[in-house]
Amino acid sequence: ESFLAAQLEQVWMRFLKLSAVLDRIFGCLDERFVWMHRLPRVQDLLVEHIRRRCFSSEVVGKNELMHSATLKDDTLKTVASALGLF
Repeated sequence: ESFLAAQLEQVWMRFLKLSAVLDRIFGCLDERFVWMHRLPRVQDLLVEHIRRRCFSSEVVGKNELMHSATLKDDTLKTVASALGLF
């Protein structure tokens, strides 16, 4: 669990930094055009992308560390709840 938590924490911290930067860059477009053209917000696109790229594998879904009852690490809990994995 400690190896997975360390790797996942590194990916999650990078995702949060990227998400903040892209939100600042494209935030004005979200405010002006999302409602008019019925487009998804940048944050929604990023969450879908990381869920599809990093957590779509059956191995991750079947991993006992990613189930809500067995999560002990705060980073794993944060990632799983933010991405809607349980």
